[in-house]
Amino acid sequence: MELKEKIQKQLLKVKSPSRYIGGEFNSVVKDKSKVDVRFAFCFPDAYDVGMSHIGMKILYSLKNARENWWCERVFAPWPDYEALMRENDIPLYGLESLDPIKEFDFIGFTIQYELCYTNILNMLDLAGLPVPAAERSEDDPIVIAGGPCVCNPEPLCDFIDLFVIGEGEEANLELMELYEQMKKSGEYTKQSFLERAAQIGGIYVPSFYDVSYKEDGRIESVVPNRAGVPEKVTKRIIADFDKVFYPEKFVIPFSEIVHDRSVVEVLRGCIRGCRFCQAGFIYRPFREKRADTILKEAKCLCSSSGYEELSLASLSTSDHYDIEGVLSKMTGYTEGERINLALPSMRIDRFNKKLMEQLSKVRKSGLTFAPEAGTPRLRDVINKNLTEDEIMSACRTAFEGGYAGVKLYFMLGLPTETDEDIIGIADLAKRIADLYFNMKDRPRGQKLSISISCATFVPKPFTPFEFEPQATHAQIEHKQQVLRDVLDAHASAVVCQTEDLPRTLSTLNTPPRIVITDSQAFGQVSRDTPESVPLTSFSILFAGYKGDIQTFLHGAKAIASLTENSTVLIAEACAHAPTTEDIGREKIPRLLRQRVGQGLSFTFLRGNDFPQDLSPYDLIIHCGACMFNRRHVIHRIAQANTQGIPISNYGVVLAYLTGILDQVSHT
Repeated sequence: MELKEKIQKQLLKVKSPSRYIGGEFNSVVKDKSKVDVRFAFCFPDAYDVGMSHIGMKILYSLKNARENWWCERVFAPWPDYEALMRENDIPLYGLESLDPIKEFDFIGFTIQYELCYTNILNMLDLAGLPVPAAERSEDDPIVIAGGPCVCNPEPLCDFIDLFVIGEGEEANLELMELYEQMKKSGEYTKQSFLERAAQIGGIYVPSFYDVSYKEDGRIESVVPNRAGVPEKVTKRIIADFDKVFYPEKFVIPFSEIVHDRSVVEVLRGCIRGCRFCQAGFIYRPFREKRADTILKEAKCLCSSSGYEELSLASLSTSDHYDIEGVLSKMTGYTEGERINLALPSMRIDRFNKKLMEQLSKVRKSGLTFAPEAGTPRLRDVINKNLTEDEIMSACRTAFEGGYAGVKLYFMLGLPTETDEDIIGIADLAKRIADLYFNMKDRPRGQKLSISISCATFVPKPFTPFEFEPQATHAQIEHKQQVLRDVLDAHASAVVCQTEDLPRTLSTLNTPPRIVITDSQAFGQVSRDTPESVPLTSFSILFAGYKGDIQTFLHGAKAIASLTENSTVLIAEACAHAPTTEDIGREKIPRLLRQRVGQGLSFTFLRGNDFPQDLSPYDLIIHCGACMFNRRHVIHRIAQANTQGIPISNYGVVLAYLTGILDQVSHT
């Protein structure tokens, strides 16, 4: 049975068969007999995501512009179709020809984010190829990779034959020209091709280099292991961005994709220096297209596709030197053609009345801004260089111009982030809402919409934060829960440092409903908080969310019964490296010994190392359990209760030891 028939028999069994059939409008189909080089362009994610990616659109059209080259699209199949492919011996294939990609000359991956690494390995296996590069034969395709993630190629070096470092428009052409030339002259072997490819700027062949590591796992050196190989690979940069190749048409999918619209890239690079942003560093220098070029490309794309929405894409579109001129030209065209114009990357500090008026000619559905962090302190840490006054000013301008919707982008898990910073996100949104409702000339007859989008911070190579630890899944869940709780309560949060509490309280028109502090600051905060205002801590609140607060309160009172012969179990959920003044290993034991005596014994356990037999212990003190779900904590509480061992929580114990447990709110 031919491969095409096998595919057709399985398509009605999957959720979205249009992902796997090809044949879309503007897709490129060629006569195989007239093709000298075949390239399988793989996006290691679902069709719906990959078809939205502008880099894939550019390189697909660029390669297919050569009559004797054929570039086909390949996407990672959804699990339902992958299972059928494996059951029915259907190898991974190109959408244009439905031919197995193991028959192609090149298999190329664009890698946009780290979660795709395992998809690459799976796709190679699904193609019927050995996954390690060293195990592939002379007759197997050359496997290449590019995209932002390969600025650090080391995680994938065992599986990829060569990497394209930097921008790919020119390097891809040079690679395929070299391959075509060597094939036609009879000089081609895989090894000889890789040796000559390594001489092309931006090409890194990992098998030609030896990599050594430091004790902490960081790379110490990358040294060529053969003569003639460049000691340092320099990233490729398109010098004249105004003249770079850009497609005249996009492939139009049969089904809806993530971003189903025309897109024109207006600039590359960024003039900012946000410490978390990989793209801002690796796509330097800052380069722009002229307004006339942008308009020409937009007209060409819209006329060839029929799209009714056009996006001006970049890292920061409002930083274009002539953004008002660009918008003037674009709106003149889009208004006449009834095309919506979108600017997805707007800097808050560049948004002004004149820019807003240009955008308002097209639509008033909403605007997107990216404060990234909820407090000025954390925005300074990440070098966002954005004040709260600038945020409020931009929102005021938008509301005065008739907008009634604002979408705010934030990140969770940023370096030095605290719960106070998370609360700051909700507080900022609340102040923006108050701004809207306090305006006399606000839009009437429209419902205000403030949307908060919170992505998880991922440390990226070649950024100042590249060696910062990433927050765990459980830590992110905790941060999300803090934000949900504040938003659900419709609360307005005021964040201050411990020493600023008296001054902050004095500035409020009415007393706060509650004061929330870090458990370790209970002593000072309780002295400065009026008796009429409830006081609690983040760890106590979390104890109620993750465990049984009443059990923890009862357990803390068992401290009064401890003697120097007693043994206390300190149970930690996470396996962090203890630091000076670590709350569980240093501070709580010291406070307990000061009260009970220096002979008091402690056992410290991490993670899942919770004993079945708890009889050796007189008290269990558990951490906040941000890494555990509630069911797990309740199980541990039940285990302690069954064996008659009192159990408490860090925050509750600290409140007890500082003598303020009776003052602390437990609800």
